[in-house]
Amino acid sequence: MNAWQWGGVAGGVVVLGLLLAAAYLIRRRRISLLGPMFWYELVKLARRGIQPRLRVLLVVLLLIGLFLTYLHEFNGYERNTLFLGGGPDLPTDKLAHFAETFLIAFLSAQLLAVILITPAMVGSAVTEEKERGTFDFLRSSLLTNWEIGFGKLAARLVFVAGVVLAGAPVLALTMLFGGVDVYILFAGYTITGVTMLSLGAFSFLMGVLRDTLRDVLVWVYAVTTVISIFGLCCGCIPGFASVSPPSALMYMFFDPRDDATNPQKVQFWINLGLFTFLHGSAALVCAVISVFKVRAAPPIHRKAPRMRYVGRATRVPAEGPLKPAPAPTAAPPESAAVSKTEEWYDNREYVPLPVGRRSFLVPALRDADPLLWKERYFTGRLSFMEGGMFSGCGIAVTSLFLFLVGLVLFFWAVEELKQGRWIGDALNNVLKVLVVAVVLVVALVTGVRAAGAVARERQGQTIDALLVLPVNRQEILLAKWLAPFFWVRYPLLGLLGCATVALLLGGVHPLGYIATVVYVVGLLAFFVTLGLWLSVRCRSATRATVYFIVWSLSLVFLPVVLTPFGEMFGFDNVTARFSPPVTLWYGLFGWSQFNNDYEYETCWISILTCTAAGVVLAGMAWVLWVSAVRTFEREGK
Repeated sequence: MNAWQWGGVAGGVVVLGLLLAAAYLIRRRRISLLGPMFWYELVKLARRGIQPRLRVLLVVLLLIGLFLTYLHEFNGYERNTLFLGGGPDLPTDKLAHFAETFLIAFLSAQLLAVILITPAMVGSAVTEEKERGTFDFLRSSLLTNWEIGFGKLAARLVFVAGVVLAGAPVLALTMLFGGVDVYILFAGYTITGVTMLSLGAFSFLMGVLRDTLRDVLVWVYAVTTVISIFGLCCGCIPGFASVSPPSALMYMFFDPRDDATNPQKVQFWINLGLFTFLHGSAALVCAVISVFKVRAAPPIHRKAPRMRYVGRATRVPAEGPLKPAPAPTAAPPESAAVSKTEEWYDNREYVPLPVGRRSFLVPALRDADPLLWKERYFTGRLSFMEGGMFSGCGIAVTSLFLFLVGLVLFFWAVEELKQGRWIGDALNNVLKVLVVAVVLVVALVTGVRAAGAVARERQGQTIDALLVLPVNRQEILLAKWLAPFFWVRYPLLGLLGCATVALLLGGVHPLGYIATVVYVVGLLAFFVTLGLWLSVRCRSATRATVYFIVWSLSLVFLPVVLTPFGEMFGFDNVTARFSPPVTLWYGLFGWSQFNNDYEYETCWISILTCTAAGVVLAGMAWVLWVSAVRTFEREGK
């Protein structure tokens, strides 16, 4: 062994010894740094029972992935030989390649699980207390800021680590095949652990600064997406690959590790050390700031509520039955001011708004459904994005991003036309990318909002005020079910307009257009109903959101993962069509594909698949809706 290997072994022994010592002290409760909040939070999370379910789900998915990788790697061998033995010995190089392939897939899936689970679990540590109204009692206790902040953060990180480490026994099975590089294994777990610390600390900081879990998730996932894209785009520059976890993991996979003394090997360890330093420093800074911000003074609000006029001033008799509105706290706009010299009353309706400007107008209630009006304009909004400079910057960044995407798609279509292809074929490829991206984002966003519709009312102790209203409880759920669709109606209408233009220009076949519309309607109805059903059944918005994310992503990726298993029984390319992106992609076929003899049968299969899947998803949404209504009818009884 050379100096690099001895140094790695020595470092591993030291880290293992420190972990064992920390585990012993924590087990004996001899560490005073964590405080009582750490143990209370662990017990509370254990009583919810969500960790065993996530661990079982992760292990089952990893075992399925191991089985499918095994079948794919040894596709040319008989199945009886693979499982029962008795045949010739399998080649050693193929066994080693199989172990390395599964290791790469395992570490990638493990990092993805950390990125998805950590913000929801750690970010809700403080937002749950705020939504329930118990955070003020916690801050007024004798506990120190360190005990509150670090205790909650450490407990949530231990929870996530317990879920992630559940896959270690599955990875140990691949060690029996040989070919697993210890350096890759060590670096992969280092990247995963440091990512969990930095992402967890940042999520906890956002939970301290923000009031709702939705705001926290938007912040954390947006920052994570930007950093990941930056790292992947700039990964070829030395040092920039260590900025984001995905780029660091990809650099580790594609970097040669034959000789520990060559410059590229040294660069590999330098990038790993730089990644650990950057994300470890970010985790430390976020944790310290969040601890100091636990008892920070709340912002000072105006005593008088801010008012906003809606509607228009109308002329009424001077001595009519209508009474003048109360004097507003702020003068109305000059353009809408009413002259005092005439016999006019300013009978415009007005509504009190929360502190902070909003980027949208609140219309008058009039004859509208009051429950739907409340859900549309006073719940589910991202308060930190609805006023001031942040709203303007958000609109500017979104517009610039859409402009760049449109520019790329435009040049792509131009290149297609230069190659002599028909304009309909060029529009078909552009429309496929647009539809898949928009539908998936809209489905996930509406489902996440529906997942907190009822659970957040329960946590905020406002559910009783809704239940005592003289209305049917089904009407309450219907308003909460319709509100997410109103929230995303403009992107959906724009997408429908783009698809209609492509249909008129010959970019999409009419049968594919109709089948895709049926599937999109069924998919959106299922996602929103699933989120609402979880919100009714779960006691907290965090649990409902985590379950929805896990189930929805399983629906998207699991059919693709199970494709090799379907090919074993002769179902070629059929299993993958149960995935929404694949179904949408094949459903939007053009005239050239439909008129092609080789693709004619595939087009009809796509039509039947889209239509049947849309009907099945709509039926499942109806079943979940009936179950949610029955469960909500028993609420408070």
